[in-house]
Amino acid sequence: MSLLLPSLRGYSRAWLGADLLAGLTLAAVCVPESMADAKLAAMPPVTGLYAFLAGALGALLFSTSRQLSVGPDSTIAPMMAVGVGSVVAAAGPDYASRIVLLALIVGVVVLAAGVARLGFLADLLSRPVMSGFLSGVGITVVVGQLHVLLGLPGTSGATLEKLAAVVQHLGETNVATLAVGVAVLVVLVGGERLGPRFPGALVAVGGSLAAVAVFELAGRGVALVGSLPPGLPALVLPSATLADVTALVPVVIPVFFVILAQTAATSRSFAVAGGYEVRVDRDFLAVGAACMLASVTGGFAVNASPTRTGVVAASNGRSQAVNLTAGVLVAAVLLVATGLIARLPEATLGGILVAVGVKLVKWRDLAAVARYSRPEWAIALATLLVVALVGIQEGIYLAIALALLRRIYLSARPHDVVLGRLAGPDGVWVSRRHRPDAAALPGVVVFRFDAPLFYANAQHFADRIRAVMGEAPVPVHTFVVEAVGIDDLDFTGMHILAELDAALRAREVTLVIAHPFGRLGTELASGSLAQRFAGRVFNSVDDAVAASQTGGSPRAGEDIPKR
Repeated sequence: MSLLLPSLRGYSRAWLGADLLAGLTLAAVCVPESMADAKLAAMPPVTGLYAFLAGALGALLFSTSRQLSVGPDSTIAPMMAVGVGSVVAAAGPDYASRIVLLALIVGVVVLAAGVARLGFLADLLSRPVMSGFLSGVGITVVVGQLHVLLGLPGTSGATLEKLAAVVQHLGETNVATLAVGVAVLVVLVGGERLGPRFPGALVAVGGSLAAVAVFELAGRGVALVGSLPPGLPALVLPSATLADVTALVPVVIPVFFVILAQTAATSRSFAVAGGYEVRVDRDFLAVGAACMLASVTGGFAVNASPTRTGVVAASNGRSQAVNLTAGVLVAAVLLVATGLIARLPEATLGGILVAVGVKLVKWRDLAAVARYSRPEWAIALATLLVVALVGIQEGIYLAIALALLRRIYLSARPHDVVLGRLAGPDGVWVSRRHRPDAAALPGVVVFRFDAPLFYANAQHFADRIRAVMGEAPVPVHTFVVEAVGIDDLDFTGMHILAELDAALRAREVTLVIAHPFGRLGTELASGSLAQRFAGRVFNSVDDAVAASQTGGSPRAGEDIPKR
């Protein structure tokens, strides 16, 4: 596959009409949304259009997805605003330069992840964690835009502080501003019922501009976006010191993980639905290059957008020619229509952001997680609360830490079960917990451990064997470990296994290994455990149990299967 323009290979002229229409639809959606996302990043609205141009070019050049839309994103925009705002004041002269520098650093890191094929890092954020994280971001976005919808002065601080400030000043609400915001929300919600191809955001923008002109809303206290610099952005490489870069590292890390997770999920899901293949690492190249280009245009870091990609898919877009079309249209807006956009009420952008924030709150996903796994739901809920009430960066760090800790705990305390044999000539060995009718021979225990044996769980493995022996109704003389799940063995696991064997021998209990694989099979066949377990390694549980009754041993020279 060619590195450049991969989605255009084999392009058919029959696709052109659909791609042009999808590009027009995408441009109609992205112009107001990009400006709104720029507000989330505490940047001038025009920089959102610059960032979209960068995203469209990056996707066109490098993305293997036919439909992926890259651009400003409501997930990472508030993360960047909060993160950079903790380094420099959001209203200060250095803020914009740090946001631009952050885009360059994020772009380099994401591009490097694509080159190094580090797509597996995207899997560190599980779906429950992402649901909790996005829901927390959604709540943050909605609360952060309430003052805009109500025409109240903005306040800084955490989510609860912003909410308290809004409640305290409710009496100062500007009715005209509120009417604009509510009207925008009605159009957006109603437009969704008409389908994703309906340009609800564009209709809301057009209606808002008409209302400003007809009702003279500027004279009624409705704040407008204000003047935008006309023309395409100049290309300027950000300048920075090593100290500037170092200060932004804590912001880069969570943004990097969210970009990887969201890009991978968006690219893969739409590829499956569209019946084509993608290479996620190439899509990381697209997003990384787009972030770097956004930086040199004075914009901010971008991300794959699930909602805009959905618009492309719903419009039957067939290739990245859709992004090319949308980019040309946005460039035309910058060249000839910035004066018109300047008359747009800020409440319009606020209404768009509230609608986006509400969609980010994944109530259905969280409910599904709660039904499936309470521990995973607890992690998702903790992530939501920390993101919404403490901070986005803290929330993503907590999410990653909790997910990894849960996985470590499950590896350290894996599933195990005592097996019994079902009646019949072809009877299989099953869990006696679920099938009490499965037969067990007196004095023989068959035990399965469903995890590699390593330093974190080796002692637990030995403790569980002792506990199972203690629960046996009659004294145990043979303990069979069905080792099909133990496909790896580290140094600690090997020593614990040897020590356990010695302890059981002292109690006149024979420890037998059945069906070993991988490193365990190698060590038992010709490695450090071969001599100790000679004559006590079998290819099947049936052979091991039969030998325990006859005092037999495995056939001489019998191979141990290796995976």
